[in-house]
Amino acid sequence: MKKLEDVVKSKVPVLLVGESGTGKELLSKFIHQKSLRNKEPFIAINCATLPKTLLEFKLFGYEKGAFSGANFRKKGKIEIVDGGTLLLDEITEMSPHLQNKLLRVLQEGEINRLGGYYPY
Repeated sequence: MKKLEDVVKSKVPVLLVGESGTGKELLSKFIHQKSLRNKEPFIAINCATLPKTLLEFKLFGYEKGAFSGANFRKKGKIEIVDGGTLLLDEITEMSPHLQNKLLRVLQEGEINRLGGYYPY
């Protein structure tokens, strides 16, 4: 817990590792509540419980017209939680494609919604 007191002062992403049921979500809520992010949302997503396509929609959102029935632009949880805390539980279950998209968010701060035009 003493080490977590130092973590709450930083703005870097945090990786909590442990077996299922060991309290990672509890610790992430503690970090959120003690940090400067505590006024912003805390959102937890279990990556293992959602199909790949739905997980991508939830995390990154989509543009109008990205697929049949996408009648409006929708923000993903990454944009919604901006300034807050996003817990991605069971992240190892995420597809390599989504892990790459997430890495881009962490490194570059860029969110690529499904159906968006990105010239790279």
